[in-house]
Amino acid sequence: MTSPEEHRPTVMAWVQVRIGRPGYVVAFAGLAAGSLLHFARLTPARFVFELVFALLLALPAMNVIGVLLEETRRRDWLFAGLAAVVLAILAYRIFAT
Repeated sequence: MTSPEEHRPTVMAWVQVRIGRPGYVVAFAGLAAGSLLHFARLTPARFVFELVFALLLALPAMNVIGVLLEETRRRDWLFAGLAAVVLAILAYRIFAT
């Protein structure tokens, strides 16, 4: 017999379906649009590429946040702590001068 906990959707599944997949679709569309703008020699191509690359950097960070939430919910403190360390390193690399 399975417990209700086994059938409960995980935070990571929600993050992947609701944020990850649409995010990668938007990133692909943005790269295509930026490429077309670049080849047409239009100025906003750089801005589009910067937005897409920021999105591509944010998506893995969202996965780490999902892991942190999921492991905290499961009370698996070792992996929750490791996810917090990864987030701290990411934040340091982004915001440090």
